[in-house]
Amino acid sequence: MNDLFVAQELLVNRLSEQVNGLRLVQGLRDGAAVQERPGTTPAAYVLYDGQEVRMQAGRAQVVDQKWLVMLVIRSLRDTSTPQAAPQAANSGRQDAGPLLIHLCRALLGWRPAAEFGALSLLNAPNPSFRDGFGYYPLRFATRTVIRAE
Repeated sequence: MNDLFVAQELLVNRLSEQVNGLRLVQGLRDGAAVQERPGTTPAAYVLYDGQEVRMQAGRAQVVDQKWLVMLVIRSLRDTSTPQAAPQAANSGRQDAGPLLIHLCRALLGWRPAAEFGALSLLNAPNPSFRDGFGYYPLRFATRTVIRAE
């Protein structure tokens, strides 16, 4: 592997090809950028979320790379009147639910490349809502080996 972040582009391509209903799929370096300018929705943003060392064997390390897929949709949850709040919150969930399942189906068990293991789903942060948008995170891991030269 010559690029620690090579899986990001592979994940973006996979989601672009496999998940209907997304108007934008993009890789980002900074999670804060998602909330600064959500723009086009529904959208999925792929962000590197660190790694966890699993095993060290001499000059090689087995690591689980973690990737966050953030689904962004328009949501009236935090912009509606108190009387309409339950209906507004449900409308965002109704839009997000099917897309989240499609995202999971596109990535679960898929191998980004020969040097990566199959993707598995991990615990993710809770959804958040801000300025008329809903942010629904999914976290995935793939195992790979980093070798010294």
